[in-house]
Amino acid sequence: MNRTWHQVFAGRLPSVEDGEPPAPNAIREPRTQIGLRFTPHDNVDLDLICGHNITGENAHWITIGLNVRF
Repeated sequence: MNRTWHQVFAGRLPSVEDGEPPAPNAIREPRTQIGLRFTPHDNVDLDLICGHNITGENAHWITIGLNVRF
């Protein structure tokens, strides 16, 4: 059984026109997502990823994934 650690940092560069207010902090501040991948068999991967929204509200989320190769 193999285990892999994934970590990603993401962000957006806001575009600001002359005279417009800057973008909210939820857009300017970078976010992260962290995940674990378990490989119990050569052609099966199980993923568990936790992260934050890059834009909009400061929501947290968890994703569970299954990859099967055939």
